[in-house]
Amino acid sequence: MGRWLAPVAALVCLLGCASSRPPLPVINVNRLGQKIPEIPPSAAFVYRWDGGNDHLMTFWGKQKVSIEVTGYVPESYKDPGDDRWALKARNTRGTPIPYVGVVHSYVDENGTHLSMLVPELNLDKAPDGLYFCIVPNITLKGGRVKSICPTAVIFEIRNHSVKPFRVKIPLTPLQDSPLTPKPPPPPKVPAGTPIPVE
Repeated sequence: MGRWLAPVAALVCLLGCASSRPPLPVINVNRLGQKIPEIPPSAAFVYRWDGGNDHLMTFWGKQKVSIEVTGYVPESYKDPGDDRWALKARNTRGTPIPYVGVVHSYVDENGTHLSMLVPELNLDKAPDGLYFCIVPNITLKGGRVKSICPTAVIFEIRNHSVKPFRVKIPLTPLQDSPLTPKPPPPPKVPAGTPIPVE
């Protein structure tokens, strides 16, 4: 009888090992070598948002994250880079997810829409893990700021390269105003298994 138990136990162990996921790594942001512009102390024109996502299916298993964002957009804002941003994010286990900059979009000479992360992130120094960046979504009208509707983007780095996994997370202003309107409600996520079919 005992000779049958060993193969069964090995099969159970194999299935259990295959279904397990490593915990989300804790990243030492000081080792990334970035210098993210800070929000000036006691600055006016500072706005705050929060957000989260409970359905992130990552390499490290399902993650639930909460986000706090602070943005400084001066009245004199004209070009990307005039603004400053800060983001704090954690999963439900309390693991911090680092913020690594702002996405600036542009159109090149061929008419191709491209995006750059600012400041530069040296992928050779970036360990495996999840990271956050911000898309400011600042619109101007008549040379003045009309609206500020930032979006947080969580993405994955493994083997020193950015992987296809990336999710935009809408942010809700702590104080609703014409300048910082609320985002539309997110779609209802059905229970099931994610599949890459559009």
